[in-house]
Amino acid sequence: NEKFRERVQPWDAIIAHPENFGKFLSRVMHLCLENDELSIKEQTILIMFLDHCFNSLFLAVNAHDVARPY
Repeated sequence: NEKFRERVQPWDAIIAHPENFGKFLSRVMHLCLENDELSIKEQTILIMFLDHCFNSLFLAVNAHDVARPY
């Protein structure tokens, strides 16, 4: 989310290490769905991140993991 605010290429780290993204995305989705202890601010940040992921499906590395059912 910070990279988007700074107008920096947010996906460079993921493109450099795509093997880690699927596990990371899965963890974020589980946090959103199964964690009742997150504050509203934390939930908002996670959902904003997921929104950025789904809006960036044009990246092959991202599309594979985002489109995969969890």
